[in-house]
Amino acid sequence: MYLSSVYFQPPLWGGIAGLVTNLMMIIGKTKEAGFDFVRFINLFAVSGAGIIFWRLIKKIEINDKVALWCFIFYGFFPILSIFSGLVNNDAMTYFLMLSIIYLAFCWYEKGDWKNTFLIMLCLLLGGMIKF
Repeated sequence: MYLSSVYFQPPLWGGIAGLVTNLMMIIGKTKEAGFDFVRFINLFAVSGAGIIFWRLIKKIEINDKVALWCFIFYGFFPILSIFSGLVNNDAMTYFLMLSIIYLAFCWYEKGDWKNTFLIMLCLLLGGMIKF
């Protein structure tokens, strides 16, 4: 019964959120306001996912008009605005998932070890953030 009532976040996400909250408390914000600043992590993760998505579209080498329309549909996808306002780890997982897809595409083209290790790093960070 105790384990079902405990609020648990994996170690990396809890550490990042705690660091941001403590940093905001050091500069004079309240604990609640510092906890609200954790949302900026998700905002940056969603923005980074947009950059990765744009690079993935350009890597596929489709028509520029089609690429722009794909990015417009991506930009107005409602879950992105929901992710950017949450205080949980879903946006970071989304960012890492898109990074893995992009890096796998790069690895398929080049077949080098650098992308292999970057994919492994993204999987490790994803495990430390979500699992």
